[in-house]
Amino acid sequence: MSMTPLVPFFDHYPHFYNSSMTGSSAVRLAARHIAIIKEHQGLLAGRRVLDLASHDGRWAFAAIHAGAAHVTGIEARNELVENARSNFARYEVDPNRYDFIVGDIFKTLSEINLQVDVVLCLGFFYHSLRHVELLDLIDRTGANVLILDTEIISDQSSKFDTPQYKLPGPRKIWEPVSIQLIEEPVDHESMAFRDSATRSDHALVACPSRQYIEVLLDHFGFSASRGNWAKILSSQVNTADLKDYAEGRRDTFLCTRRR
Repeated sequence: MSMTPLVPFFDHYPHFYNSSMTGSSAVRLAARHIAIIKEHQGLLAGRRVLDLASHDGRWAFAAIHAGAAHVTGIEARNELVENARSNFARYEVDPNRYDFIVGDIFKTLSEINLQVDVVLCLGFFYHSLRHVELLDLIDRTGANVLILDTEIISDQSSKFDTPQYKLPGPRKIWEPVSIQLIEEPVDHESMAFRDSATRSDHALVACPSRQYIEVLLDHFGFSASRGNWAKILSSQVNTADLKDYAEGRRDTFLCTRRR
């Protein structure tokens, strides 16, 4: 007796394939849904969720269907927020279970006292240079879980010597950790958003290494484990749209607050 193959989540909600120009292929969304939502469904059910750079609402919507009690999305581009609201209305999501805010993530989180259980940071971390400030703001939400999906670069492992002058107290010194500085245009929805540091229509951002991410998370009291992309990729017939994950240029991290 043959089993009926599972239908990818977004095949049930196909309007999400057309409400954004970014990463909307069926194969890519199906695989990312497994890594981001399905494998963490137990952590989302009944929780208050914050979706940073919520785009067209795709992951906020998936979190609602995974049982999240409420989702707040923050997105700088008004047209994408309008698309998110349209998607939620089209698929008849209870308006009391979500809220979308148009605004700069840093400014918005600094101005409102938003308390949540889970933060989704998906496809935004590498479009910023303000990683410490971002994690500080995430920490202040009280969330015990951060699901982080980001482009990454290879780690560099050269060591350096501890300074020989006397310090006033203990200081933890890590091996050098890497980021790659990138200047990217701000005129496309898949790139950084224009802010006060934008020059000549370009923003300066940084792509992190895994070790860099782990160092920052450790500082803010989080432990991180990597997603099982090897297993997810092995289940896909066509991985052309997942080349960044297959080549280790992108990864998903489950970050949990240490007790």
